[in-house]
Amino acid sequence: MTGKTHMTIGVAASAAFLSTSHPTPQKFIIGLSLGMIGALMPDIDIKTSKISSFGRTVFAYIFVILAIAGFVVYKGNIHFSQIKFNYKPNSMIEYGIIVVASCVAFSKLTKHRSFSHSILGLILFYIGFRMLIGEMSSYFAIGFISHILADLITNNGVELMYPMKSKVTLKLVKSGSKLDHIIGIASFVLFVYITIKTF
Repeated sequence: MTGKTHMTIGVAASAAFLSTSHPTPQKFIIGLSLGMIGALMPDIDIKTSKISSFGRTVFAYIFVILAIAGFVVYKGNIHFSQIKFNYKPNSMIEYGIIVVASCVAFSKLTKHRSFSHSILGLILFYIGFRMLIGEMSSYFAIGFISHILADLITNNGVELMYPMKSKVTLKLVKSGSKLDHIIGIASFVLFVYITIKTF
C-alpha cells in the first residue's frame, strides 16, 4: 500500500475506535494524530517512506539547534558548569525513548516488511510508546495494526511472525494499483462519515 493509503486507513481505524468512547474534540485530534503516526511507523524500515523523511527532517532541525547552541556556548566563553538544566528525569519516559529509538534503529537494519511489520515489532513499539504517553498509545497501536493488515493483503505480504522468514500474504491488492488508491479514497470517506457521526 502507498503511504497515503496507509494514512487514510489509519485515521479511519482510529476514528472508528475513538467514536466508541464519545471523545472530546481534543482527544479525537490527539487520537487521530497518534493513529496516523502508528499507520506510517512500520515503513520506517525504508528510506523513501513519509515517516523516514519526517524523521530525517526532525534530526536535521535538532542538529542545527545543537550546532547553534554550541556556537553560542563557544562564542560566549561559557563553561559547561555554568549551564543549568531545569530537567527532572522520569525513568519511564527515558526507557520509552530508548525502546522506541532501538526499534527504529533495528528496523533500519532489517529488510522491508520484516521486523517493523511483525507482531514482535508491534509489541515492542507499543511498549515504547506506552512508556512515553501512557494509555493514549492505544491509538498508535490501532494505526500500526491497520498498516500491517493492509500490507498483509498485498502481493508482497509481510513477515508477520518475524524472526521467522516466511511471509503471510493474501495477494488481493498490488501496491500502488488503482485498487490501492480506491481503498485509500474509501477509507477517507469512511473517516469523514465517522467524524460527522461522532460530533
